[in-house]
Amino acid sequence: MCSAQIPYDYYSLPYCHPHIHEEAENLGERLSGDRIENSLYKLDMKRPQACAIVCRKVLTKFQAKTFVEAIDNEYRVHWIVDNLPSSTVVVNELAPDEPYFTRGFPVGFKAQDFESGKEMHYLYNHIRIIVS
Repeated sequence: MCSAQIPYDYYSLPYCHPHIHEEAENLGERLSGDRIENSLYKLDMKRPQACAIVCRKVLTKFQAKTFVEAIDNEYRVHWIVDNLPSSTVVVNELAPDEPYFTRGFPVGFKAQDFESGKEMHYLYNHIRIIVS
């Protein structure tokens, strides 16, 4: 995987996924990464739900490497919910009262392990969905 301007398909990474029902799309949707596909998430309006497990998956070494490369390339997940793009709230330490939104969310992050000192890759495996 290399960094590119055209986004990867969400399911090109080894996330758990349902049987995909592909929707018709135009060239603009393809180039902007706004490909509409179904997911394993179930959202019910006006019914708050705490934590729910969508799936459990054991990754092969190759699948783990695919996620590592996506994190190294700063890949961001772009979801569409009811034809609206997902976003992440970002708080600037210099202006904490002025949060802003950025499209999508990162696949994961890198951090140094305290014990070994090695750089480790961490996958974001908990998603908080707020529709407002």
